[in-house]
Amino acid sequence: MIRPLLTSLLLLIFGILNCEPVNAKTSFRDNAPIVVLVGNPASTLRDNLMPLNFFYKNSLSETIYFAAELSMPAREIIAISYKNNFSQSLPGKAVKIYMANTTASSLSGGWLPGAGFSLVFDGVLNFPLGINEIYIQLQTPFQYNGTNLAVRAYRQMENQTYSISNDFYQTATTSYPNRTRYAASDMTTYNPLAPQATGILSNRVPNTRIWFRNEPSPVNGIAIVRNQESVNLSWEALSGASSYSIYASGDPLTGAWSLAGETVNTSYQITVGMSSRRFFRVVAILQ
Repeated sequence: MIRPLLTSLLLLIFGILNCEPVNAKTSFRDNAPIVVLVGNPASTLRDNLMPLNFFYKNSLSETIYFAAELSMPAREIIAISYKNNFSQSLPGKAVKIYMANTTASSLSGGWLPGAGFSLVFDGVLNFPLGINEIYIQLQTPFQYNGTNLAVRAYRQMENQTYSISNDFYQTATTSYPNRTRYAASDMTTYNPLAPQATGILSNRVPNTRIWFRNEPSPVNGIAIVRNQESVNLSWEALSGASSYSIYASGDPLTGAWSLAGETVNTSYQITVGMSSRRFFRVVAILQ
């Protein structure tokens, strides 16, 4: 299992109309989140069964993330993201995410008690065509206590089904058997806190990034250069970083961050167009 711990720096960039140079209005690392990746980023294993199943009208899944994987003391979780590969663009899908601290190490005995879960996200998400990082900013941050973490993902019932090829990337973890349970139905509207279905067990974990709140930590050496329709971002190397992930957003207040690229270098060029306003977040992956 690859368990890189990530540290991020937040970089806000505004594209100026009429092809003027890009100006760095704000450049800081303020409460930059610590991001933990669970799952092997090189894994090509994927299917449509978890964490959300769009081949059926209604789905539910539950996964245990182990303390040994998270390597994190008690800290607030502010976001979670999943890597997908969809054959369709599915905008505006109603999703609920629940979280619970747990000492359970297996779901072989059934779903965990619903009373222990907190609803941390209840809204709509966009699932673009192709490979994407589906970033979910929690509406209610979750207080993780340093034990195992259970995440329950619920796709609310709708009247339509979609392609069987709307997949999420996963990693098989034979050292953690029965860590995931999932169910899907066209007929039954599941109660996410008291599932009516037994579900199916799996040793797979969705390739997941969990975003923890961090203390403020200043960063230096950020540079921003615009060249025609592109922006070149550069930053100082972070000791221990194996690579960097760059996220982009048109409006960070909506939480709609998408993965723009990855690099092992300390610079990255992104095409932004002649008239645009973009926000960028650079995340250093420590492995």
